[in-house]
Amino acid sequence: MAWVLCSESPVPGTEQLPDPGRAPHPQAEIRKVSEANATSPTRRRLEHIFGQVTEPESTLRPWFGGMAQQQGLGVGVQYVLEGVRRTALQFRIGAQVSTRLAHRAHIELTLPPSVQKPWFFRISGLQHRYGALDYYGPGPDSKKTGRAAYLYEDLAIDGLLGWNLSPFLRVGASAGYLRANTGPGTPRDVASLERVYPSALVPGLDRQGHFTRWGAFVELDYRDAPQDPQGGGYYVVEYKRYDDRTLHRHDFGLWEFQIQQFIPLIHQRSTLAFQIAGAASRAAPTQSVPFYLQPAIGGATGLRGFRAYRFRDRHALSLTAEYRHKVRGPLELAVFADAGRVFSRRQELKLRDLEVSFGGGVRVRWQNWLLLRLDVAFSHEGYQIWMRRLGPLSPKPVGLSSPWLIF
Repeated sequence: MAWVLCSESPVPGTEQLPDPGRAPHPQAEIRKVSEANATSPTRRRLEHIFGQVTEPESTLRPWFGGMAQQQGLGVGVQYVLEGVRRTALQFRIGAQVSTRLAHRAHIELTLPPSVQKPWFFRISGLQHRYGALDYYGPGPDSKKTGRAAYLYEDLAIDGLLGWNLSPFLRVGASAGYLRANTGPGTPRDVASLERVYPSALVPGLDRQGHFTRWGAFVELDYRDAPQDPQGGGYYVVEYKRYDDRTLHRHDFGLWEFQIQQFIPLIHQRSTLAFQIAGAASRAAPTQSVPFYLQPAIGGATGLRGFRAYRFRDRHALSLTAEYRHKVRGPLELAVFADAGRVFSRRQELKLRDLEVSFGGGVRVRWQNWLLLRLDVAFSHEGYQIWMRRLGPLSPKPVGLSSPWLIF
């Protein structure tokens, strides 16, 4: 049995700006023209490229959630500046620490899409340090008793450029740099990873590389209400290429996809929700996929009846079906079933011999806030209790965010 408080990482900058095409008051338009004439050519060029807002606004906001599973609740603060140089650019910087002394920090510059400019971009830097992530061994036959822990640190710098082809369809490309480091885990109740598994069995355990990475994605989103969908669907597929720049031992490509479908029932008070998510990596015979970048299933993001990161390998498949019913006001009840499997070769993909879990949950929603999400799930390895963070619902990420989000 486990009681875990976890959360989903916010992905700011994807929300739409207010419609800039709304007709202004004539006097306001005259003032706007006068100000534009008095503005420097450089400022006018910036506003033409990045869009114009009225006045910059800066706030200091609390920052909750975003930590890896079983790292405790992350609590911190972030500074947000909207309207950099009087444009639609948004700047964020923040840091947080969890109840288990994990910590993360980020810095980000974003241009959201608008009615006039369908393109968008994001430049971000992100740093993590987790003192104890779980590892149970490779493949679908790993044992619950094989649990070990490892320290994981990284520094990622990424840029993303995308285009809204329509209100429902967008495409984009990304490029970035990742520096990763692993070491002995710190929990008292479990052995450190290097003492349990030989380095020959766990790629990337003995030495870690620095990676450059690039990729592209296609995303289709026609849900009726992305924050609380009752109908519609969400589909995304993404490819990323990782090149090991230091060791030259871990070059690989990674395909990921996520399919969500929502079917309204009983005057939209009930909903059937389905999700299929998967990942497939490919490396040359002389290369390998480091264990800390391999797909993992188990925990709050899939196979909820198992511990976090319970199964890990080069390929993964996760299936979820959920029935939700709005009881009264913001209260919602749900029952669900999860299934999934990891495998080392794509030829091993099959819809039998899947790991299965099932359970029920309570959700409390208020507008764009998820006040509480509590799931109790059962499997042949026991039961798990997952409570998701208190805080505002985050927009869906641009492209995928591994591990996959449970809708």
